[in-house]
Amino acid sequence: MMNIYIVIPLHNEEDILEKNIKRLNDIFIKILNKKLFNFILVDNDSTDGTAQKIEILKTKYKIQSTFCPQPNYGKAIKHGLNFLNDKNPDYIFLCDIEQWDEPFLKWSWAKKEVYDIFIGTKRSDYTLYKTTKLRFFLSWGLNSLINLCFKYPGTDIHGPKLINKSIYRNIVPECTLDRGQYDIEIVLKSYFSGYKIAEAPIIYSDYRKTRINIFKRIIYNLFAFYKLRKKISKYEKNSKHVFFNQFSRNDLMK
Repeated sequence: MMNIYIVIPLHNEEDILEKNIKRLNDIFIKILNKKLFNFILVDNDSTDGTAQKIEILKTKYKIQSTFCPQPNYGKAIKHGLNFLNDKNPDYIFLCDIEQWDEPFLKWSWAKKEVYDIFIGTKRSDYTLYKTTKLRFFLSWGLNSLINLCFKYPGTDIHGPKLINKSIYRNIVPECTLDRGQYDIEIVLKSYFSGYKIAEAPIIYSDYRKTRINIFKRIIYNLFAFYKLRKKISKYEKNSKHVFFNQFSRNDLMK
């Protein structure tokens, strides 16, 4: 029997948590063909009633939870993955409680034997990407920097993901960065280690204002990118044959 986990970081999501967990549960029952799965909810230092809401939802759904102090998206994802250390996961979905893309989740699961890591990108099909001009520019700048410095062919790294047990066992334990750099570290180390990566476009819209000051984020990313460069350098030197495929929205909808 496969061990399937859906890791979701949460920060002050009391108002939408119950409704969206119900919807996600219905979606995953359909996608996974009623295979058993567990939600791993990571309370990322919420100050509202998120923690209490999680306890209520545990009585209705297959949910386990953990607490990650200090609001930090990358650290929360890392915390959730570390929580699975003794659970021997076969597949892990990294998902957002606020928005998701059902065709991407369904398509990645159908192709799970072909690729090791699936990434949903909001930037390969701009007809599906609804955001402000500032966020668009910042996303373009960061991903262009990744393309330039690492010769990574992907358009985006921060979207939803499906990873298999090999990525979890061999790559995740070596990743130590946080915030948005954590996602990047996992993907780039997987890429240069020769794992098979698939990228496909997802629907994305801004549902709320960013919770982090934009200018603080820019300054942080500049310093964090320097750390990332040092951590990836040895992987680049020992780079194996890379496997990367980019798919269209039509591929997901077939």
